[in-house]
Amino acid sequence: MALFNLNLNTSILQKYKTLIQNIYMITVILLIFHLLINLSKKSNTGLIGDLFNCDLINTLCILLISYSSYELVFKELISIN
Repeated sequence: MALFNLNLNTSILQKYKTLIQNIYMITVILLIFHLLINLSKKSNTGLIGDLFNCDLINTLCILLISYSSYELVFKELISIN
């Protein structure tokens, strides 16, 4: 039972269903990873520091842009059967 349901009934949105699910997955994994590292360490190196520091936001944006560009552009260029 989900807290939120996204209805992707149109054919355009149905095409991007996997993209939306994977962006959600990457975001949750990175946030949980950062939270666990932040709680276990007391140093301020890398992604460790404030809960939502600039390094975390930059890393998340770069990952999401990279993955989205792969799914939307580069995956369409070459078809592997």
